[in-house]
Amino acid sequence: MSFSESAVSVWGVYCQLQKFVMIIVYGLNYGMIPILAYNWGAKHKDRIKECFKFFLKLAISVTFIGMLVFFMIPEKIISLFDVTNEVLIMGIHAFKILSLGFVFAGISLVLSSTFQAFGKGVYSLIVNLSRKIIFVLPTILFLKDIFKVDAVWIGFAIAEALTMIVATILYRKIKKQIIEKI
Repeated sequence: MSFSESAVSVWGVYCQLQKFVMIIVYGLNYGMIPILAYNWGAKHKDRIKECFKFFLKLAISVTFIGMLVFFMIPEKIISLFDVTNEVLIMGIHAFKILSLGFVFAGISLVLSSTFQAFGKGVYSLIVNLSRKIIFVLPTILFLKDIFKVDAVWIGFAIAEALTMIVATILYRKIKKQIIEKI
């Protein structure tokens, strides 16, 4: 599937701007991991649950605000870059679609870090591969004939939702096997 220079430019601008939202979530996660791990070692089930809920709410709040910004004022944030009118128009449309995956991504990232805190690195790997490869490529390939370049934007949003479902299933397993047994 080939894309225009404008589509590639839109993707580049998106990747740069979405980092401002996701870097906050990554920072929160880096703070959450040792807190969860410490309380797991200390066998403080209530603190684990409280910590997890607190960081999950923070991540959802941050990604929801990011989603609103990308959905409601994409032209303002895209205009921070020196882009052509074609890139701006395509970007406004793309950002609205891509932003729909933000909250799902925030939840998946918190769950992925939770897996790391409990020594389940393979689960974390599954979540991260799902976000970037496992669900994205097949979704885009499936949608490309119907939606053309929009298949990329839609594919990433759908992949975030599917990844969140997988991460939630894995979290329930961790909760049952580790947290509830404390």
